[in-house]
This record gives sequence, structure tokens and C-alpha cells, in this order.
Amino acid sequence: MEIFEHPYYRLNRRLLLLVGQWPYQDKFDRVFRMCFVISLLISFGVTQISLLYTNGNVDTLIEIIPPITSLITITSKYSMFYISRNNIKNLFERIIKHWKLWESKEEIDIMREYSEEGQLLTFLYTCKIRRHLI
Repeated sequence: MEIFEHPYYRLNRRLLLLVGQWPYQDKFDRVFRMCFVISLLISFGVTQISLLYTNGNVDTLIEIIPPITSLITITSKYSMFYISRNNIKNLFERIIKHWKLWESKEEIDIMREYSEEGQLLTFLYTCKIRRHLI
């Protein structure tokens, strides 16, 4: 698994560890982090909905639609990742296998190119999610 210590995958690994979604993570640590993330999502949702009930006007409704939409998106993504965690683990095992399998310079260059693209997409996606939360 030292392949995931490489800069191409380091951000993915750290983010997945942070939210309890890393497939090779200790079970207790994973469950603890997942409970923490779920409690944060629930408290955020309850806060937004209670804001609507306390103010109860159209302006408040318009203000909470973007955060609630982001919350629903994040929760569904988080849930789907948890549901398909075995598929994700299989994907990571294939990545390890492919890095060990390919030996020619052209094949390794192709793997590097896609890994760099994945690293960039992970960074951009993380920035987008963070922007929605602020």
C-alpha cells in the first residue's frame, strides 16, 4: 500500500481517512469518524431547518435552499461511498496491481498522466465542496 503514500494519491488517502471512508482504515477508527461526520451533517441540517421554523418567512427559505441542497448532495455522496466501499477497495487493489504490472516507459507515463489528472480533480472537487460549506 505504499503506492498511496505517493503524492498522486496522498490527498485522496488523507481525505478518505479524515471522513472514515478509507478502505484499509481500522474498523474502530472508521466507525468513530463516520459517526462524527454523520452527527455534523445532522446538526447542520437541524440548524438550517430550525432557522426556517424560527423566522418562517420567504427570505429565510431562499437563504437556506443552497446550504440544504449542498447538505443533501454531500450526504448522498457520503452514503453512496459507504454503500460501495467494497467496490472502492477493489478499485484501489486494481490500482496497486496496475502499478506493479506495467513496466515499459510508455505504460508508466500513461499511468502517471491519469494519476496527475486524478490528483487535480480531487483537489478541485475538494475546493468546490469547501466553498459550498462556507
